[in-house]
Amino acid sequence: APEEIQEIRSKFGSEDDKDPISNPQTTVLEIAYADAAVHVPVDRAYRLSRYRAGDSVVKPKLSRVKGEAWAKAKQKVEENTLQLAQDVLALYATRETLTRAPFDPACESKVKKFEETFPFDPTPDQKTCFEHVENDMVWRNRPMDRLCCGE
Repeated sequence: APEEIQEIRSKFGSEDDKDPISNPQTTVLEIAYADAAVHVPVDRAYRLSRYRAGDSVVKPKLSRVKGEAWAKAKQKVEENTLQLAQDVLALYATRETLTRAPFDPACESKVKKFEETFPFDPTPDQKTCFEHVENDMVWRNRPMDRLCCGE
């Protein structure tokens, strides 16, 4: 009936619209800014991080959603991210061109002597890691990209 259609059209997109497609009801977090509030759906809350001030007595100055300061901050982050990516690519390009003399297998007895000074027995994973490092030192002629950590 035309009356029902008119009622649906009048509510479309408003708070009275209960249709889940045209007006989805989602729980949101409201983030206050100096000039506006931004609503972040709860399923995207992982994109937020808590503000931690050095002095909790002093309230932070709120940014503006619209304005030059926000645009400048965004642009600076983009530029710094691009610069970091370029630096990393340059570093790895340089590392690919570097060469070094392989480790002399004749010195293995010194390495074994050094290993014996450790007060703890290595775990199977640590032994595997040590073997991989040793193989890279002996058989590869470029710098390693390995980091070994332990507790």
